[in-house]
Amino acid sequence: MCPPPGSGASPGVSTPANNGGGGGGTNNNNNNNNNNNSVGVRGGGGGAPPGGPRLWPPSAFAQMYAHTSVWLARTFAQTHKLAGIVRVIKTKMQDDAKTYVSVAALALLLAYFRLVTIISWALQATFLLAVFVPLLASKLLAPVAAHRTTLLENADALARADETRRRHKATCDATPQASSCKTEQRTLRLDALRRFLPMPSAESSGQLSYFLTGATGFVGTCVLREILLHTDAAVTVLVRPKRGVSAAERLTALLNDAALADVPQQRRGDVKPLAGDATQPDFGLDEHDARALQSEMFTHVLHCAADVSFAMDLAEAARANITSSLQVQEYARHWRATMVYTSTAFVHGGACGSERAPLPCELFELSGGADPEQIYHSMLGSGALAAKVMRRLGFPNSYAFSKCVAEHLLLRDHATDVRIVRPAIVGPSWATPWPSWAGSKPSTLVAGGVLYLARRSSAWSLGPTNIPVIPVDVVARAVVACSLDSREHAPRVFTAAWPSGCAPEDKNAKQLQKQTLWCDWARAVIQLGTLRNLVPFGRMHALLLHALGTEMVSRVRWTHGGFATLHRVLNRAPTELALRVLRRIRPKQAEQLAGALKLLDLPLLFHPFTARNFVFESSLSHRKLDGFDGEEYLAACCIAAIDSFLADPPRNLGLARADVRDWRSHELTPAQDSLCTVWRSMRTTLNAFAWSISQPLGNAAHRALGFALTLLFASLGMKLTVDVASFAEMARHLRRRCDGDASLSARPPVVVLAPTHRSVLDFLVVSYITFAIPELGLAMPHIAAAEEFGTLPVLGWLARAAGAFFVKRQGGGRADDGLAAHVSSLKARYRATRAADPPLTLEVFVEGTRSRDRRFGVPKKGFLRMLQDTGGEHVVVPLSISYERTPEQARFVGSGSGSAGIHLSTLLSALAAHMGLSHVAIRMLALARGKRSTTSTSTSMPTTSTRVGRVHVTAGCPVPLRVSDNAADVATAVVHEQMKLVHATSYHTSATAMCLGMPPSEVHLALRACGVPFLEESGENDTIARWNPTPPRAGAELEAVSLHCLHFVAPLLLSKQAVESFAREGSCVGNNAVGEAAARRWHAWLTAGVTPSDESIITAVSEMDESMKNARDRLRDRLIARMASADAAAADAVKHLASLGVPHPSAEHVLRHVPKSNAHGPMAFAAATAAAAAVSAEGDCKTHARSPPKYGSGNAGGGAVRPVFSRSATGVNGNASPVFSHRTEAEAFGAWGFLDSRFVLRSTSEHANGAVVLLGDRYELCGRAMPGLVDFFERQLDVAGLADRKPLPEADATAPPIVPPSDLKESDIEALRLTLGDDRAVSTDSACRCRHGTGHSQEDVMALRGSRPMPRVPDAVVWPSSEKHAESLCTLAVEHGWCLIPFGGGTNVTHALWCPPKDVDNRPMVCVDMRHMCTVHWVNKDDGLARVDAGIVGRHLMEKLRAHGMTLGHEPDSLEFSTLGGWVATRASGMKRTRYGNIEDIVRSVRMITPRGILWQHHDYHGVDKTAQTAFGRTSSGLELAQLALGSEGCLGLITSVVIKVRPLPECEECDAVVFPDWGTGLRFCRALARCAIRPVSTRLVDNEQFRLGAVLRGDATRSLTGWMKHVLSRGMLAARGIDTSRAVAATLLFEGSRAEVAAQRASARAAASGLGGLFAGEATGRAGYNLTFAIAYLRDFALSHHVLGESFETFVPWSLMKECVARVRRRIAAVHAKRGLPGTPLVSARVTQLYDDGGCVYFYIATCIAGVGEPSAAFAELEHEAREEVLASGGSLSHHHGVGKLRADFAVRSSSGVLCDAVKKLKEAVDPENVFGVRNGIYT
Repeated sequence: MCPPPGSGASPGVSTPANNGGGGGGTNNNNNNNNNNNSVGVRGGGGGAPPGGPRLWPPSAFAQMYAHTSVWLARTFAQTHKLAGIVRVIKTKMQDDAKTYVSVAALALLLAYFRLVTIISWALQATFLLAVFVPLLASKLLAPVAAHRTTLLENADALARADETRRRHKATCDATPQASSCKTEQRTLRLDALRRFLPMPSAESSGQLSYFLTGATGFVGTCVLREILLHTDAAVTVLVRPKRGVSAAERLTALLNDAALADVPQQRRGDVKPLAGDATQPDFGLDEHDARALQSEMFTHVLHCAADVSFAMDLAEAARANITSSLQVQEYARHWRATMVYTSTAFVHGGACGSERAPLPCELFELSGGADPEQIYHSMLGSGALAAKVMRRLGFPNSYAFSKCVAEHLLLRDHATDVRIVRPAIVGPSWATPWPSWAGSKPSTLVAGGVLYLARRSSAWSLGPTNIPVIPVDVVARAVVACSLDSREHAPRVFTAAWPSGCAPEDKNAKQLQKQTLWCDWARAVIQLGTLRNLVPFGRMHALLLHALGTEMVSRVRWTHGGFATLHRVLNRAPTELALRVLRRIRPKQAEQLAGALKLLDLPLLFHPFTARNFVFESSLSHRKLDGFDGEEYLAACCIAAIDSFLADPPRNLGLARADVRDWRSHELTPAQDSLCTVWRSMRTTLNAFAWSISQPLGNAAHRALGFALTLLFASLGMKLTVDVASFAEMARHLRRRCDGDASLSARPPVVVLAPTHRSVLDFLVVSYITFAIPELGLAMPHIAAAEEFGTLPVLGWLARAAGAFFVKRQGGGRADDGLAAHVSSLKARYRATRAADPPLTLEVFVEGTRSRDRRFGVPKKGFLRMLQDTGGEHVVVPLSISYERTPEQARFVGSGSGSAGIHLSTLLSALAAHMGLSHVAIRMLALARGKRSTTSTSTSMPTTSTRVGRVHVTAGCPVPLRVSDNAADVATAVVHEQMKLVHATSYHTSATAMCLGMPPSEVHLALRACGVPFLEESGENDTIARWNPTPPRAGAELEAVSLHCLHFVAPLLLSKQAVESFAREGSCVGNNAVGEAAARRWHAWLTAGVTPSDESIITAVSEMDESMKNARDRLRDRLIARMASADAAAADAVKHLASLGVPHPSAEHVLRHVPKSNAHGPMAFAAATAAAAAVSAEGDCKTHARSPPKYGSGNAGGGAVRPVFSRSATGVNGNASPVFSHRTEAEAFGAWGFLDSRFVLRSTSEHANGAVVLLGDRYELCGRAMPGLVDFFERQLDVAGLADRKPLPEADATAPPIVPPSDLKESDIEALRLTLGDDRAVSTDSACRCRHGTGHSQEDVMALRGSRPMPRVPDAVVWPSSEKHAESLCTLAVEHGWCLIPFGGGTNVTHALWCPPKDVDNRPMVCVDMRHMCTVHWVNKDDGLARVDAGIVGRHLMEKLRAHGMTLGHEPDSLEFSTLGGWVATRASGMKRTRYGNIEDIVRSVRMITPRGILWQHHDYHGVDKTAQTAFGRTSSGLELAQLALGSEGCLGLITSVVIKVRPLPECEECDAVVFPDWGTGLRFCRALARCAIRPVSTRLVDNEQFRLGAVLRGDATRSLTGWMKHVLSRGMLAARGIDTSRAVAATLLFEGSRAEVAAQRASARAAASGLGGLFAGEATGRAGYNLTFAIAYLRDFALSHHVLGESFETFVPWSLMKECVARVRRRIAAVHAKRGLPGTPLVSARVTQLYDDGGCVYFYIATCIAGVGEPSAAFAELEHEAREEVLASGGSLSHHHGVGKLRADFAVRSSSGVLCDAVKKLKEAVDPENVFGVRNGIYT
């Protein structure tokens, strides 16, 4: 339900009424309030929305707070109510013991409730402080922290602006000659400025002379510079004596200023001072000087003097800006000079313009009939008229108003050529005299920055409106250019402002308008100020004041009056109050504060210019300023403001010069090299939070990650150090790369950070140091992280919001489909930015997957190629992260290349432990990931007892990556550079020494001799020394740690001495070829094929002494001995496996058969890998591959050709699915089920083994991604790499196995066609014959796949469509001597369809497919009976009965494909047996065709009337025909029709599921339920293996926040019941019937479960478990494609023997599996599917890996045979409902007496003397 408008409900809030959905509303059901009061954030598909990650909506906090308050109110109400009861009892108390006891109990209860109330309030306060306040602060600081245009995040723009300014200023200060000041960049900017505003052709030099006012001002100085540099005119400057300094002295100081340093000395002499004041009559000159001035003849008058003060009264503004201008105009009229008046662009009153109607370049109309001259006189007089006009027109201040009036008055004089230049806000220069020059004192934008820093606690309105700023050098050039414009109709008004353009050439101006926002400027100023220590209370304090005083205020669209009121309340009132107090107690401080009062109104004065977007009709709209970058220019403005602030810091800051540091410095002191200095100051979580949120780089997600990682790293005992010098060198390389390549001048290359990959923490470490040390100059990178991090409930979400994207390593050279598109989008956004923006930074692991044993992996070139394919230039920066101990070290080294590693829940547990969460919270975090929590330190990640220790990060020389480069060479160069950067410590030395049996000191010498760099050890006084880890004790872990730096030793393995040692150790003395091969193999293993140069080794040897040489040689020899020992053990294991029938074992398989003394460690796995590869050139995955069989022999006899729906062309592992125009009913060939339904493995960007998906749409499971299914098989079978192996070939109906031609003659086939009356009813097609000669046993499927010999198949397949056809077929078979094999649905698993071998029966075999006989002849609802043809398929029978409102109730697992006749022939059983019975309970009579005629009984004959449409429920008239047909398995005749019992459709159907702690408890529940008179229709108990498989098949429930919360809740409920998911079992229950019956069945189930600790899981879980039956059957074929062979069989076991039987079967299979030497371990699972009074049906499932096994089908058959032997020995039956067939025939003879066998055979001879039905199943074998 959607919230009503204005309700305030957030679409991302999950409420009790809308759990996880998109609405507000509340739940009035009090019983549910405590269960569903959850809030959440709606997950995003593609990362964070624009502007940073979405924060928790405030309405969510409001709801949580409201629910908490309601609960507390109820608690208080209960408390007070209880207190009232106590008072009543006290008033009526009598002296008896019972009353006293009651009162005491109530008093204790009252005290308890009061204690609960106090605790509740404390918890609520803690919630507000710990959650609400920090997240509110994060909300307030989000614009500061996350806005993408914040300039300090773009540190490169600041660096460029500051470096350019400093370089040019330093050059000008050092060399006053103009020629030496023009650097290349400055020359480019000057040229661009000249092209932007070209100077008109001037008159001869002798005719030009300038009179200039305001030359000492900001604009005037730049104008004077332009005149002196670009004209030869003489200049007279009107200068006012000031503060005892004469005009001449002021002019001299001006000419000697650095801003005019490049003006030639000769031109400086052309400048003459004139002491005077433009506001005084005759400029304040005496009569003689005035006449002398009048006698001068100036050609141009430039009036730049003005009083830019927004707080002037009208009279002062008139005198300063109007009177002076009119007086200058009088002199210009006298001189007949061209006058240029510098006005302002803000002369249009309250108008701000728009895109369609910008502020025009013409006089602003003073409406209302006001005359400008009257206004002028009013300003100088009473001011009433002027004030009225000013208010009416909306002028923000007297300065802009006076400028407007002055324009009107100046342009009234038509005798004078007056031109007006209207600049916007004048900012620092862009090109000249140097970038970011801002004059001698702050003005305009620079002054605003200074005052903003000085008044941080004031409320400012600086919102997302553009800053209408224009560089001062552009304004000055415009002034001079206007004066020289000699055109007849030159424009009289020139607006010097950036246009808000519409023309294409205005892109730079448009970019400036978009980028230079007031909010950005405020953030940049405050952040730059904090970096330079201009805020004495720290960054956090400054940012909070900025957020509260600026960001929050700016969110409101204030009117000027409204902001004035706010200003009086927040700014003036507190300061005036403080001033009154200080005047009484601290007069000196009061004077200081009073001096600052004049600046107090600055926010109010700035408001008119910051609250709106100004759009001008610019005179620059047709021009383009090449190279201008708005962001860099804004950075220059900020730097100028900071420099001005430092030049004269306000006194009230109390800053000393020594307190100010240069933010640009990348030179960290040795104490700052270690980030542990940060953690030393973070004694509390609050300190870490304050530090993280106040960092200058990153968005809100980066800060949250920084906070979390700070705590995590500290909890891991990690000492993180950074080699700052290497990063500085890396930056210099990058700079030289960009400066030296002309093609990169416009756009820097994409920077790719490539760290080594040793731990799950690698990418977190690199991102953390870029966040924690901004001085490194690295931008926050976009991380190509492993997909597993995307599943982290907290860190994964934050990483995605921080710009990370998760990469799927698909293997096989296949690229991640979405990766290129994502990187292309990043590059597209980067290309859309300005060239001055910092380069796009990516982070990726060139090694690919994480190293499990510290070695370097083979360089992966896929990502680099993808970068090349997406275009552009790249620079790859190698980074080396040297760990002492990795968190997952103990997990990784145990399996070589297994997929097991550190589980992500342990990361969360470590973080929770550090933050002080309870053990319950830590357990919940583990349960959230579906794992058991454990206290074992040997298999879990270290928390307090084990430490990571030193982690050192070093940068290497960047490697360029161009489109034309070879990606493999670049990847090799990167890894080679990483190898040289690896550092070692005493931890590695000790581990290597223990591994090789050498003294640590000798190992240290040997490694130094090989060139290994060592880190300095921590001293005794170093507080971090307590974090140093201790070396591991396990051999495998020791070996992995030693490999950290053994690649430095690898070149020694290629020496002559090493080759001889390998030959000697390998028992091949003198055979150097064998030794050299081993040496090269181990060398490549240590170096991943990247060999350090020989020169480095020679250099190292030349510098070592004799002791180092001896140590090095001894280390080499010990290493070779260990490698040779591993080779010998692996070779022996391969020989042993070959003797067991496993000729092509995998490396893991070999490793299992290596003696335990040599089976641990990476070297053992490497040797096993080499040995496995040596015995098979094609590898273990290609053992069962076959060439495509030739097709052409199967259809020689003609027959019906059926349509073929081909599977996906990409095969089993492909991502494409079969394309069907509609749902097809066709069945798959050589696999279970429908053609359009099957499991496929799809690659994903989040899971290493991909996600399995069931194609199609007919099952609930279809379309659901199951990412953990392959992992489940690998864990259960104890194998690895199932997804990486080459899939086994599938069966293909277009290329079936080659079978012999049909033995039937052409005449025989023609006779069959005539008999059946349809040519299509006979087929000799090879695929058809193969399918009808096989069922669905593992032997059948393997034969159809071509992995084992094909059994004999029928010579023809026929489809009778009536009973008459069936009779004719029997007659024809007798005449021609054929054998008929009945065929139902072909779902048998007992080889029942196998044709007898020719040496047993050489007659032609004809398979009779009964599925064309599928008619429902009648349905008798009164008797509950129906006659149906036996060939009808189960699903079709159910549909037809449902049309009559009836149901059969018989639902075997094969319901969709098996037939009614097949059910009768095999004595089948269904899932709903409890209510409807087995097939023998359902069948009332049958009709069977035999060679002797039709067998029928009772009403089963033709020609009766309607009254015969019934059958007898029971008779006592001898042997029943139905019992003879049941279990006949096709050996007696063709079952043509059956009368069956049917029932009305049930009124309702419900499901449930119960989870029990273990298998034994589940069996007790089943036994108790079997004793109940009323019980569920279906009860299926699954063991723990199937319980966990079901959880995997449900998919990844933790992908969404809602799903994750439900997952955590369910895991928590199980934990509360003491149910361990590693041992739990589940029972799926189906209730059916009337509502009363369903209720009774539920009651029975709950009664049976009472006292057993079961947890009822609900309808959804039960329904999913029940429906899973039909879809899970497809799983076997998927597993087989990935080298996992599985099979199932069933048995009936009495209750007393069931538990022991299951246990014995498990042990027997495990023993045979080990004896047979099969890979991994077997998966043996069991479930109970039908309950009887005396026992139950037990299904066994067996699966094993068959990779490398020579005859997998035979090996598996041996396992299955042994399992059946154990079942019979343990008291189980031969079969419960599958039948006997040929597979169990040997057991059938043993389970029946000889007399019985003879009697049954004699019966067959009576009805089939010619043995026409000689399929030989069961006892008839």
